[in-house]
Amino acid sequence: VCSSNGSLSGSAPGNSTGSDPIPNIGTWSLVSGSGTIASPNAPNSAVSNLGSGANIFRWTISGAGCSAFDEVAITNNQPTTSNAGPDAVTCFDNFDLGANNPSVGIGTWSDLTVGGTAYFDNTGDYNTRVNNLKVGANTLRWTIVQGGCSSSDDIIVTRNNPPAATITTPATTPFNICTDVQTLVAPDPSPNTGVWQVISGA
Repeated sequence: VCSSNGSLSGSAPGNSTGSDPIPNIGTWSLVSGSGTIASPNAPNSAVSNLGSGANIFRWTISGAGCSAFDEVAITNNQPTTSNAGPDAVTCFDNFDLGANNPSVGIGTWSDLTVGGTAYFDNTGDYNTRVNNLKVGANTLRWTIVQGGCSSSDDIIVTRNNPPAATITTPATTPFNICTDVQTLVAPDPSPNTGVWQVISGA
């Protein structure tokens, strides 16, 4: 199963044989693993809280001093719930991912972007680096698989590509002046924001 819930199905207890037949009693019990049996004396019962891996249950029929039993194994292959991390924005063509490290199952990264060009340093590493992101939204999926069951989550990494910063006045460097006033001119960066700052001097 791919969840912590399942169902049990055993044969009907029937009656004991002999001159004075009495109803037999059927009982479900847990042999190994974990699980909560909803109706222990019903042939068909729901079971919840199954542990990861194999969980073995026994159906025992008792009557007239005799008993017989049969066992069934329910394997819970539910993987760790996938978490690809929060959506992010970057100005570069690479980004360090931060998904969850699965305790049950194996995780794999994939690029779902239409026409995507991204590639991963290690597709099986939850915190790998993704490279060659397209400008705009990149949809990346972290999928955790265990025994035919899977859990997946997507992250959207948006790559912005601001225009190159250029200075038009003064047009050359170094630029010498004979006063303490100079007008600096650069192209309008809209819709982005441009900021002047002093690197050296005063």
